[in-house]
Formats: sequence, C-alpha cells, structure tokens
Amino acid sequence: MRGTCLLLVLACAVSLLVIACTGVIGLTDVPNAGASGGDAAQASDGSIDGGDVDADSAVEGGASTLSIAPASFTFPTTKAGAKSPTQTFTVTNRAGATSAALSTTVSSSSPGSPFAITKDGCSGKSLGAMMSCEITVQFDPITYGTAAALLSINGGQASAALTGTGEDSVQLSVLKSGTGTGVVTDSTGAIACGPTCTASFDRTTSSPVVTLSASPGTRSAFAGWSGGGCSGTAPCIVTLNAASTSVTAQFIPTPEMLTVNFRPIGAGAAGGSISSSPSGISCTGPCTTSATFPIGTMVTLTVSGVSAGALASWMPASCSGSACSITMSSAQTVGYVATGNNIVFVTSAIHDGNLGGLAGAGALCQAAAASGGLPGHYVPWLATSTMKATAALGSARGWIRPDGLPFADTIGVTGGTTGLVNGQIYYPPAIDEQRALVGMRLAWGGGQDGSAASGSTCSDWTTNSAAAPSIEGDPSSGSGMWSLGYTAFCNEALSLYCFGTDLSAPVTVAAPTGRRAFISTGNFDPSSGLPSADSLCQSEAAGAALPNASHFLALLATSSASPASRFNLGGANWQRPDGVAMATSVSALISGNILAAITQHADGSYIEQEGVVWTGATSKDLTVSGTPVSTCADWTSSAAVDAGPYPVVGSSDQAKSDWFNGGGYYCNVSWPVYCFEN
Repeated sequence: MRGTCLLLVLACAVSLLVIACTGVIGLTDVPNAGASGGDAAQASDGSIDGGDVDADSAVEGGASTLSIAPASFTFPTTKAGAKSPTQTFTVTNRAGATSAALSTTVSSSSPGSPFAITKDGCSGKSLGAMMSCEITVQFDPITYGTAAALLSINGGQASAALTGTGEDSVQLSVLKSGTGTGVVTDSTGAIACGPTCTASFDRTTSSPVVTLSASPGTRSAFAGWSGGGCSGTAPCIVTLNAASTSVTAQFIPTPEMLTVNFRPIGAGAAGGSISSSPSGISCTGPCTTSATFPIGTMVTLTVSGVSAGALASWMPASCSGSACSITMSSAQTVGYVATGNNIVFVTSAIHDGNLGGLAGAGALCQAAAASGGLPGHYVPWLATSTMKATAALGSARGWIRPDGLPFADTIGVTGGTTGLVNGQIYYPPAIDEQRALVGMRLAWGGGQDGSAASGSTCSDWTTNSAAAPSIEGDPSSGSGMWSLGYTAFCNEALSLYCFGTDLSAPVTVAAPTGRRAFISTGNFDPSSGLPSADSLCQSEAAGAALPNASHFLALLATSSASPASRFNLGGANWQRPDGVAMATSVSALISGNILAAITQHADGSYIEQEGVVWTGATSKDLTVSGTPVSTCADWTSSAAVDAGPYPVVGSSDQAKSDWFNGGGYYCNVSWPVYCFEN
C-alpha cells in the first residue's frame, strides 16, 4: 500500500502486523510468527533462504543495525615473531530486518600489519534479525612497540579497536680492556662480570636504559668507558636501541711507588748519584726519593759517581754492579749502599755464648750485614784461647759506622798512643746493621787489646753454660770499655761486634772548626772552689796551645746556676781536639743527647778506660741547676759522706746520659772535670 503514511498496529497473541509508509509489509522473525505475503523463511545460521519472495520482499541493508563484541581488545604482550592467543569477536544484527551480506576487514598502520583474521564466520553472510556470527583475530608482531588496528564490518557499520604490544630482546655485551682488574655491574643485577659478559633485556614500548658501574680491583684503576655512547669514568647510562650494543670498560694498573734509599757511606762514595729509566728517580746521595710507575714497568736504576774501589751492595741482593732493574708488581723499596771504608756494626740480634765457634759467629755477622744491605765481608770481634780478636782483621784499616760516622782508623799496637787498642775511638760503635742506636745493649767483647784471659771465651764460643765467665763490652763507650767493660756469663744473650775487612782505607776526621772541649788530665779537688776548676781547664788548654785558652771554663753545676748558664749558647758547636763533635748541635748537647764521649785530653791523648768526672749535675739536661749536696756545697766541701745522697759525677767514656749524670762519689776524692771553651 503506497500513499499517505498510515500505520496500523493490530495486537495479536501470535503475530504483529506492521503497516508502514513507503515500506514493505512483512512479518518480523519472532517465535511462532506466521508468514503473510510470501513463504520465504530464514535459515538456521541467520542467512536468508530466498524461497519465492519477490523483489519487493527483499531485505534492504540500510535498515539493519550491526554490533560487535567486544568493542575493543588488548592482546597480551607478545614476542616479535611469535603469535598471541586468539580472540573471538561476535557480530550481531540487532535490527528487525535481515542484514546485507557482511564484509570483514582489519586495517592497521603499524609495521607489518600485525593483526590477522585467522577464522572468519561472517564474511559474505547476511544475518537475520538478532542473529550473530564470529570472527577470530590473532596478534602477530614483527617488532617491538605498541600496535593498533580496527576490525571493521561492512566498512564501518560495526568495528572493534584492537591493540597489542610487541616485545623483542636486545643484547648488551660488556667487555674489559687494559691490564688492570675490575668488575662491571648494572642497575638491574643482570650483569656482574670481569673479563666479558652478555645479558639480554626485553624491549616493549621503549628501549631499555641500563646503568653500568665499574669497580676497580686491587692495585687497579678504572680508566673509562667506550662504546654505547659512554665515555669518562662516571657510571655509563646506555640506551639499548639496537639489537646488540657493546660497551667496553678499561681497567689499568695503578702506579705503584718505588722508593730508593741511596746511602753512600764514607769518602769513597761521597758525591755519588742515582737515577732511573724511565725517569722519575734522581738524587745525589745520601738521599731517599720516590716516584710512581705503572704496574709491569721495568725500572732500571743506575748509580754514578761512586769510586771504583768502593764496596757496594743492593737490596734486593739479586742486583749487582752499578745498575739494578726491577719490574713493578707492587710498591717496592730499593736500597743501595756504597762505602769507601770498612764498616763496623753491632748486631741487632742477640746470642748466647754458644755461637758455633768463630765460624758460626762469622756467619751470624755476614747474615746481619746482608739484612741491612751492608756490603763486604765481616768477621766477629772475638778472642779465643789461642787467638786475639785483632788477628781476624788482617791488614784491614779504617772503620766507620753504618751511619757514616768514623769509629777508628787503625788497630794500633799495645802500649801505643793511637789506634783501636789504645782508646783512639772517634764515635762509639753503637749502631746496628739497620742503622739504629743500640741503646743499653751490651755485646760480647774481646779484651781491650783484643786478647782474652784464659777461660773467658765460652769454650771458644761453643758453650752457653751459666758457670762459664766471659767478657762483654759497652757499645756506647768511647774508650776501651767498648770491648772490655764487664764480666758476663755464657748463658747471657748479647750482641756481636762485626768488622768489615775488605779495605785498607784511612779514616780521618776534619780539623775542628768550632769551640773545643776536653777532659782534664789533672784532677779537681771539690773543696777548692769553682775558680780552681776553671783555672785547671785554662792551664791545660794553654799547655796544649789551644786557641782562646783563657776562655775555657769547667762544665760544673752549682746550687744556684746550671752548667749551661756558664756558657754562650749562641756560639759554635763544641768539638774534641781531634775534630769529633760531641753532639749534632749546641742545643742537642745541652739537652744531654751526645754522639761521642769526651775521652780526649787537651794535648790530644785519649783515655783508655772508664773515666770519672765531677759534674754536680742532677740531670743530663745542662740547663738544670745542682743542689748543695750534688755540688759538694758548691765546691767548698771535702766531706766523705757515708750515706747518700752523694755528690754527682759523670762517666767520660760514655756517649749517653751517664756522661754527665752517671752516679755519686765522696767529696774527699779528686776527679777530672770537663773543660769547654766559652
């Protein structure tokens, strides 16, 4: 029926008649509905069975309404090159009329069109009212990143938004260069390696960012990064935007310190120098200098300017001659000692009287010398029942201590006025092979002239019996007491004196340039007054033709004045008549720190044994005043006190505090005094 729009609706229990303008009269596809105007029927799959419906009864597609469910779907993250689980979409015709034939498409601008229909139950079908069909879609990415697509029905009458994230793996390789050691780690914990390591990182929506840190190993340093856009030594932040990225960490050995102790001892080695190749070490001896060199560097040290006849030794002992080459594997110290004189020292180790005979004692001396880097051949200063200690010295001449100070020039002859056996000692032998002062340590002796009384040699140094006596000396003594000081027993543990015997080179002491000091030959009566002591000093200085004889004063304390207050402390240092300085400076001597004993008289002769000297001191510090008791009532008393305290005396053979504050005595005894030039 055509014409004016008229709609008549007739309700019926089993069917509904719809009359619409400009429309086609038909029956809706509802249960139990009858057919009117044709015998066309819908197939069970929702498509139309054509029957004998005429053209006027065909379904018009524009009147259908389509839907798709779900309307959007995000596929799980999927590795590139793999396939995701499938997802089924349901297309439904929600109109009252049959749809036109369906068409299905998936459109995407993402690389490789990663979404695909794997099963299509809709394409080409027409859906009856409220009928459905299914389409299956799968995500198949070819690269990482987020992809999107649109599943469309009939060019967009219905659509579903498709999204998915592709994932791939990128590889980070860390390599190590250089000869140092170290470990590289990253912020995720995937990398912890030494020489080389590789780790994979997942990449989805963006490139992974990894922070690498370098930790150098022992005696190594981190020199920097290369590759991966990194440089410098700060942590490397690398973006993994390629399938494979490589970063190199360079570890280098840290420079190690080489310390060189160059010790020329005596005149024959004076002026020598030492230098290195590669450069870094260069100094004139005596000197200690250091420089750093990379691990693995071979450093050659070369000595020049040392006399061809000098004795020399290196530490390490593997070096010899004028050059020493070492490879830097760690911090090292190299010593070089050269001497133009024989060396005498006191062993730092102590031994009882069973030394294994002279041969065993000689081996002990040689081992001690080697440990201290002292060159030459050494023998012990020991007498036996058949031989003097001097016999082992042969024709050697000239001995100095390891610190370079002279000890003695010649052996001398018994009864003479010069030489070792006659008390001509410059500086006491109180230095060990390590160049340390021996302090209060005593040593096995051999008699003042090198001989030993019968039965006093520990059975020729083969017994440590507590019943066997022997001789011990005091290394701090500047007279014959250095060798013949006291009686010891063979079970005691004492040091050894060791003498070098390679050279016959005179040892001399420069003529004095400072103020003179000596021990008086005559004795001072402590009851005769301080002027009497001064007069004694001036008389002996004049008799020996010493300069400024009238300026000499006795080094004595009084109860109201210190010994130092009698002298100009701003003047030159004091020296014995032979040129030996008692201390390194005036202030050192005043404080009681002396190097040499005052064992020489104004006329140049030496005391051979212990000497007692009046001082009146209460301290080794010469700035401290005495007391009436310590000074025999300010040098006016001759009383013999039976009970202490006693007036104070010093020991002139000592190069330690005893030299000025060594004990007490009676005022009725006369003793020498120290005479110092003012």
